[in-house]
Amino acid sequence: MTFEIYATCVIPISAFFASSLWFGNTAYLFISVAFIQMLKALMPVATFLMAVICGTDILRCDVFLNMVMVSIGVVISSYGEIHFNVWWHNLSSHRNIC
Repeated sequence: MTFEIYATCVIPISAFFASSLWFGNTAYLFISVAFIQMLKALMPVATFLMAVICGTDILRCDVFLNMVMVSIGVVISSYGEIHFNVWWHNLSSHRNIC
């Protein structure tokens, strides 16, 4: 394996995986496990949006409306979280993106 292939294929995947672990473990320190499980429902939304941004998928209205419904459901289920902290929510969301 040449250095060019290693630098363009292996290193980015490793970096994203490491950041996913870091964001995920940091989120477990500061928000409840139940809340993290609710936020994991946003994983398909983050995956779809990243696919559209990267150009590997096309933004379709029916899929977008499904993603909006999932997001609304997560907001409704997260409404009761007493110790909601935007900073730690962002860490968990970044973990989903990575």
